[in-house]
Amino acid sequence: MVKDLISVAFLFLFLNSCQTNIIDDIDKNSFLNNDVYIDVVQKKIFKSLKTSGPYSDKVDVAIEKWTNNEIKTDGFEGNVTIQVLSIKTTQTYIEDTMNFKIFIDIEIKIYKSALSRIKTISLKSTEYSYLTGEFSLDEKEIVIDNTIKKLIKNLSVKLSSKLS
Repeated sequence: MVKDLISVAFLFLFLNSCQTNIIDDIDKNSFLNNDVYIDVVQKKIFKSLKTSGPYSDKVDVAIEKWTNNEIKTDGFEGNVTIQVLSIKTTQTYIEDTMNFKIFIDIEIKIYKSALSRIKTISLKSTEYSYLTGEFSLDEKEIVIDNTIKKLIKNLSVKLSSKLS
């Protein structure tokens, strides 16, 4: 009887350890601190002119949140205009791999009246990701969200380096 109980307990532990949740294996990246400070008083944001692809609306919403909440003004004069020129997303399926690509083109103009000059910053960024084998729709959404977050992080780093 003790042997049977030990065998059942061992079998239960073995089967329980073999069961995994694939969604736990795909990291859900959270937004890190992507704050960018621009030495102006006012910020104006314009929507994208051209969007195409299956996830361009999702990227547009994320970029809008980024520009509204994480690009901050901390100056005494001047203004900045942020214009998203284009967003392109693609999804391709080759053999057993689903590939995702996101491209964005942003133009930022900083106006300083005291110096009577305009500084133009062009930001272009592309991010890629993929899923291989069988996957659920939840896993696909997590990968797409992570790709968008990597794109925004990349844009923050590029903008910060061009401002300094």
